Amino acid sequence: MLNQTVEQKLSDVHSWEKLLSKNENYLFEMKKPASLGALWSRIHVSNAQKILNAMENLKGNRILDIGCGGGWFAKLVSKKGGKYVGIDLSPSFCHIALMRIRHDGIDGAVVRGDAEHLPFRSRVFENAFTYEAMHHLPEPYKGISEALRVSNSFTLGDEPAKLPKPIEFLTVNILKRSFKEGEPSGYKSYRFDPKPLKLSLEKNGYTVIIKRQWTYVPKIFSRFESNFFVANVYLSIYSLLMKFFKPFSHSLTVHIKPRHVSHC
Repeated sequence: MLNQTVEQKLSDVHSWEKLLSKNENYLFEMKKPASLGALWSRIHVSNAQKILNAMENLKGNRILDIGCGGGWFAKLVSKKGGKYVGIDLSPSFCHIALMRIRHDGIDGAVVRGDAEHLPFRSRVFENAFTYEAMHHLPEPYKGISEALRVSNSFTLGDEPAKLPKPIEFLTVNILKRSFKEGEPSGYKSYRFDPKPLKLSLEKNGYTVIIKRQWTYVPKIFSRFESNFFVANVYLSIYSLLMKFFKPFSHSLTVHIKPRHVSHC
């Protein structure tokens, strides 16, 4: 009998394959981030740039995108001179990412593999990162450990953060942000608690920088985002949220670099 972790992974892959078998979903992933709409795409690209900036100099470096999905980070990495490698458990996502790389003329690679058992030797990458992917794993801390094993630094990008109960209630019930334990793919979503995450990594010899952020567009704004005035009003509101409510924001980006060779 398969253990629970393997069963969950097989179920997750099956869910993604079923979702991506529909042509409109396949094209949606192929066109990301533009397919997300004007507001969402601007926010996601902004968050992506923060991840790449945290890596400092990418030129000539081997960069691993863990849980790469459709590989929309490949172009951003390539523009900064990085050598892109994506890895995902879903065959369809790997195919989309490979098609995107070929279409954009990027010298990169895509590998099908498990983030909790990366098929690479230790320290083969200068940098590794995830973007909204690590929280899908059955054992996210195992995924972090693997990322740190194969790279010299690792950035956990825009992952769900654990919130105080009153803030979670406000966000879920008033702002109508979805924090349900799952997504259309069927994946379970893990929420990272920044304090124990930081303490655990620092105890094991890592330098850790945590930045909290909002990644959120209310439906009322997304419906009218093509209107220049509405879009700019929301982006102003978004800037205020980023500035004044960071301690209670629902996402976090974590840059991790070893002070010495170690495992978390």
